[in-house]
Amino acid sequence: MMRIIKTRCLIAMCAFLILCDSTGSHAQVFSYTATEASVVEKGFQLKAGSLPTTLTVWCNDWGYMLGHSGTWRGSFKYKSNHSFVKFYIDHNYSKVTDSPYTYQLAYELHGYTSTDTSTYTTIHDTLTIGYNPDSLSAFQDMQLREYSGFCKITVSLNSLLNMTDTTAAPVSITVSNLKRLNFGIEASILTQRYDLPNYGSSSTVNTSWNDSHKANNYLEVTLSESSGSLPTPANYELEWTYVDDYQRNIHTDSLWRASTSNLSFDFLHNCTRVWLDTPYYKVPLVYPRGYIVMRARIVRPDSFSYRYPIYSGWSYSVPDSDNIADLASANSYYSIDSAYAKDSLNWQYTVSFAEGSKYKHVLSFYDGLLKNRESITRFNTSPDKLIVTQNIYDYEGRPAIKILPTPVKDSSLSYQHNVSLNSVTSQPYQAADFDTIRLQSCPSEALLAPLANTALANKYYSHFNPDTTGSQMYVPDAEGYPLVQTIYEAGFNDRIEKQGG
Repeated sequence: MMRIIKTRCLIAMCAFLILCDSTGSHAQVFSYTATEASVVEKGFQLKAGSLPTTLTVWCNDWGYMLGHSGTWRGSFKYKSNHSFVKFYIDHNYSKVTDSPYTYQLAYELHGYTSTDTSTYTTIHDTLTIGYNPDSLSAFQDMQLREYSGFCKITVSLNSLLNMTDTTAAPVSITVSNLKRLNFGIEASILTQRYDLPNYGSSSTVNTSWNDSHKANNYLEVTLSESSGSLPTPANYELEWTYVDDYQRNIHTDSLWRASTSNLSFDFLHNCTRVWLDTPYYKVPLVYPRGYIVMRARIVRPDSFSYRYPIYSGWSYSVPDSDNIADLASANSYYSIDSAYAKDSLNWQYTVSFAEGSKYKHVLSFYDGLLKNRESITRFNTSPDKLIVTQNIYDYEGRPAIKILPTPVKDSSLSYQHNVSLNSVTSQPYQAADFDTIRLQSCPSEALLAPLANTALANKYYSHFNPDTTGSQMYVPDAEGYPLVQTIYEAGFNDRIEKQGG
């Protein structure tokens, strides 16, 4: 059994792509959301109608543009605006098409660059596709045309020509007589919007938090625009720092919470900063008792080349350093009333950050001699799952048994019990279970008892694993021994005699 004889906490934060200077970096990538509006005409729909027929598409902002016909250009513009007409084979068509064919579609496009529908651009064009039921034969199953700058398009489908017989002239098709219907026609507008209001340093962002998941060791932080909705596109920088509030009476050796007026924070020399694509984030709550002070700001690309960052002011005008009591908004800080693990375990916490708001926790627990007993890993993409490993030491303090990394379903980032239960004692493995001293003789191969069926490691690496779908069906059965055992030579601390699993 592991026995904790002294409390100590160590926090290590390793950050990738973390910015802690005031100027930022041009290396960050802005995320531009593309929105699409489209209309599709399938072959069977064309057969039920007649030619010519018209497809009409409006960009997603068309309704706003109509309501603000004289002012909408001052509200937003498009980084990119492309219209497409696509003629394609529908490979999901339910009925079999048993003969090859080649069709050519002739159409007329009217493109509108504003809400003034009396002015438009006219384009005449054709698209050609082919089909062959022989999977080994090559054919062109899609062709499309791209046009730029239109907020609305109308596509008049004028005629359909049969070009299957390359030795004869194309034949005009009467759509009511169509027999090969595994094709479709799509008209679409794809845009990337850039909001012009609140551009630059005048726009600020507010932070708010929700601690309903503090039992799972994270704080939900949400960002909102102080004067309205958040602009598009926008990235965000969220920064936080930890301040402990332990105050000790050297005469009575007692601890109490220090007053917030005596607690100072410093963003310049002790903080964690992340670059976000979305206005929300889960701040890890693996700290001793104290406070988390946070601030955020909007980072937008410039409105010309769309690549250089323009920074807003920090939220609530939180200074670089000050006392917590002087913060004007309660949403600028969060009080940690109960220390992680209630200050009863020795632990070390490391968090590694990556692009796309991803991060990984690694939490290690130590005994009174600061020997690693258990390590758990959690990814923010799977907050309800942990990967657990354990070390069991012999009487000489050498790592003799290492439990294989074991996935455990648990939402809280906490010490995992019952990982390595001995099937004989029903207790966690310890030195007495394998490091025995024989007065008469020492067996060359000490028999190691398998893990109990209820041990978490044995559950995963055995037929007791309830998840056997997909790749999980290939998890090997360790037959009670999901571990690596190391036997050291007598009289040496680091010379391995045997090792196996």
